[in-house]
Amino acid sequence: MRRIIEHTHYYPATWRGRLHTYAVYKQFCTLFQLRVKVLAVEMLGVLLVPLVLFFALPSCAQDIVDFVRDATVKDPRVGDICSFATFDVKRHGNVQVRRTRSATATSASSRGASLC
Repeated sequence: MRRIIEHTHYYPATWRGRLHTYAVYKQFCTLFQLRVKVLAVEMLGVLLVPLVLFFALPSCAQDIVDFVRDATVKDPRVGDICSFATFDVKRHGNVQVRRTRSATATSASSRGASLC
């Protein structure tokens, strides 16, 4: 177990002096699953996703196409991208959440942060 800790650099305080216990073993197994289990889950996903898409998507396919069409913008540097990725606050922002710069500066300075 010490070699694993050296390799992963993960050694929580709750494990110290308890590496031989079953509780540490169970915690370790939840963090680092066996490759066979990971492979099985991936293979199951490969088989189930087409079925889910085939049966669930036809009813909402038009909504998905509409969203992609409405949320796509052309950026000359990278091409077509989702408009949410541009962080366009004027288009997608909430005016009720918007704060002025002075309110933000006051709030940040009261926490000891600086605006750069």
